[in-house]
Amino acid sequence: MQTRRILSIDVLRGLGIMIIIVIHRIHYTWTGMRNPEILKSQFSGPWAPVLIFTIALFTMAGIFYFISGLVNAYSMYLRVSAGKSTATKAMMGGIAGGLWIFMMNYVQRIFFMNGFLATEPDADPRFPVGLLTGWVRNSHEVSFSWTQITDPGTLALIGLIVVFVSFSLGVLLKFPEIFTRRRIYLILIGLALLAFLVSPFSKFYLRPYYDSLFASGSYLWAGCVGQVCQEFGLLPYIGYGFIGAIFGISIASGDDMKRLSRWSYFVALCIMILGALSIVLFDRTETFGRGCIGSGICMVELGLFILFQLWLLKAIDKSTDEKYERHRKKTRTIRRFGMLALTVYILEPFFAEVFRKLIDQFLGADWNNQLHYVLIFGFLLLLFWWMVLKLWERIGFKGSLEWLSALVMLKLVGKRSGKVGFKNLS
Repeated sequence: MQTRRILSIDVLRGLGIMIIIVIHRIHYTWTGMRNPEILKSQFSGPWAPVLIFTIALFTMAGIFYFISGLVNAYSMYLRVSAGKSTATKAMMGGIAGGLWIFMMNYVQRIFFMNGFLATEPDADPRFPVGLLTGWVRNSHEVSFSWTQITDPGTLALIGLIVVFVSFSLGVLLKFPEIFTRRRIYLILIGLALLAFLVSPFSKFYLRPYYDSLFASGSYLWAGCVGQVCQEFGLLPYIGYGFIGAIFGISIASGDDMKRLSRWSYFVALCIMILGALSIVLFDRTETFGRGCIGSGICMVELGLFILFQLWLLKAIDKSTDEKYERHRKKTRTIRRFGMLALTVYILEPFFAEVFRKLIDQFLGADWNNQLHYVLIFGFLLLLFWWMVLKLWERIGFKGSLEWLSALVMLKLVGKRSGKVGFKNLS
């Protein structure tokens, strides 16, 4: 039974948030993102597909959906198997944690979200910006859009994935005599494939319904429907959570590396082949075809995430005790980002705008027309967060959103987390 902390999870999550800090600046600060001709000139040549795929891979935040399912299943299975919690209690704790993250989504979207201001006077922005972030950018042009409520956000999806994974595992773990580990794996794979299969239909049939609800001002119902069928909705991304859950259970149960590797390569290969076939076989000019292609792209991404996690697990966690300690020390900087990913994700757009305003005073307001300046800006922000997290560690990250979340879960459902004191980082 696995007991020591899985460093590779924090490393993968840390790498994800570090890349997102830079990629968000390309996406939201660089003016070339809104000019097709500039995009075409900048992203041309042999490296263009790699650059575009990397930006898409991390902008869609799929890595965090996969990790959320993994971590939640790992924690639940470990506690239930060790007799520290019942399946029902572990399930309720997971659901409470997911709902908390879901609520944090609206704090992020309403106040701090990346986005663009309206391009025409009194127009509703297509990609609205958070109120505080927008106020820093332009205090005379801050606007609110109901899409900040009705459209799904990254944190909303993470929260919902945790809720559904917790509920599914809670039911399965409650009847161990019926649902063996092998059967649990098969059920979770089936649920993941179902999510990818149903996704195009949800977008084809539910999105017009969402549009009509939004147009009529029924924002509450539009928000419920939008969480499922919008471009970055729960379908198909909940499939990431179910596959991640299998990974988490396998690690928690102490499966040997050979068995885990065989399973991972097989599942990743099958998912990527199915995804590639969806991309090739369907017509992107049709609404349903675009939905199928979108699911296919997500399946290819998921296969890559499985391989990333496997490779990191082999290199870091499944090594000797001596190598494990060496990796623990070497990856400390990256793991700071991983363990404070929620705080960094919510606040980074606001601080990016603050520093952008300061740079405007010295370089003028047109420096962000140049991609290389924006890239330098992104890496400077990465350096800023590195310094902030390093100093914050001295007081145990008290006041961070992770620290606050751990306290809330402890008070509400008695769920203890190492993030109250962050003892696992050192």
